[in-house]
Amino acid sequence: MTSVKTYIYILLFFASVTSISCVTSEGRKSETETLQADPENGGIELPEGFSALVVAENLGRGRKLAIRDNGDIYLSLRRLNDGYGIVALRDTTNDGKADIIKYFGEHAGDGLEIKDDYLYFSSKSTVMRYKLEENQLVPSEEPEIIVTGFPDQSSHDVKPFAFDNEGNIFVNVGAPSNACMEESRTPGSP
Repeated sequence: MTSVKTYIYILLFFASVTSISCVTSEGRKSETETLQADPENGGIELPEGFSALVVAENLGRGRKLAIRDNGDIYLSLRRLNDGYGIVALRDTTNDGKADIIKYFGEHAGDGLEIKDDYLYFSSKSTVMRYKLEENQLVPSEEPEIIVTGFPDQSSHDVKPFAFDNEGNIFVNVGAPSNACMEESRTPGSP
């Protein structure tokens, strides 16, 4: 079995066979299609009654997924891939596999969420958002900065976030180390 650290798989888990809505090349939902699981579930072990379909692989070191109502999938990357930090995927052939894969965004990061037609994304020091236009897979405009000025640290540097029911955003800022040692992860270091 291939290591998940080597290959990033975006998987759809479903019981044996399931019906899902797929997206046409125009970005519209098609009629419900039936998908079949990949042989051997794409190389992962699952409990009885579950199956998997590999949507895409070798995208980069993924962190978070966000799925748009039309079925488009967005993945934040921990490290830039050819200078980009977000991957956008679309299935236009209704087979459950991404046949359009595009990269955008100049920051690597962690947090990713779709809210009110915006794709929110967090880098090490900033939370930004991209306007999602109807039928467009990749935003055409530069991101709008929502919050900035968080410490850019070497450990626990990701800035995951969450929204409450009133639209407030909460951003997690981790400690700069595990144990505040002079020499990180070195036995005997003060």
